[in-house]
Amino acid sequence: MSGVGVGVGGHSITQHCPYCGDDNLFPHGTRHRDWECRSCRRAFSVSFLGLLTPAGTERAP
Repeated sequence: MSGVGVGVGGHSITQHCPYCGDDNLFPHGTRHRDWECRSCRRAFSVSFLGLLTPAGTERAP
């Protein structure tokens, strides 16, 4: 699986390993955000934290 496109539930699929940069990625475990890289043999998690506001502006309450 080269990790291109949209996964289950409309979540984006991670395209490259953050450690080695390879695209030899596969889902790891049962959570949609957990991945394993079969090139460098690392497992990692990717999650969305939120949207950032532009510099110099305040967020609405």
